[in-house]
Amino acid sequence: MYFWNKGSGNSFVVLRMWSINLRLLWFNCFVAKFMKWVANALGTTRHNGRNQFVGFFNFSSVTYIYIASALLTQRDNFTEFGNSDNTVVSSKMYLLDGISVDLFDSWFLRAYGGLAFALILNLLVVLCLDRVVNRIWWQHVAENSLGRQLMYNSTAIISDLGYNFVDVPHYGGAAISIPARALCTIQWFLTCYTMKFGL
Repeated sequence: MYFWNKGSGNSFVVLRMWSINLRLLWFNCFVAKFMKWVANALGTTRHNGRNQFVGFFNFSSVTYIYIASALLTQRDNFTEFGNSDNTVVSSKMYLLDGISVDLFDSWFLRAYGGLAFALILNLLVVLCLDRVVNRIWWQHVAENSLGRQLMYNSTAIISDLGYNFVDVPHYGGAAISIPARALCTIQWFLTCYTMKFGL
């Protein structure tokens, strides 16, 4: 679709192509979740908060997931660039009956190796950016027991639960103020929708 529509000046076509490519956002989420699971499985640390690689594969908010998906809108340009060296075989000039194309030499699969590398690299860069920009927030979350459950002991990839950090005298950790209803929802989420790593 992109090949035939890229020359049109219709901005609606461009918007539709971007929305089709934005579906790869779920691939980004899957990769982050899978890498977090692999980091836990291969890590020798079994204590809460000791495996920094597991804690790295978390987003501070949904905003960073969408920032990571910004590159996804350029998927078609990347595919076109990877396939820019090609030969057009027309049925008007050649007999196409004897020509076959291997599946792995096809238009999209040739570009998928480089595209997957670019997407994973983009994901890692955005995770690093999230860590640098929100480093104080991440330090507070790592000092809170509920935040540690999300960061280190589950496959959840979003650590933002609407934390309101409060100062408690004579307490060394990070205390949060959270409504009871929200706390029940968080408990339900942690017990039903995430894979736990062992506490």
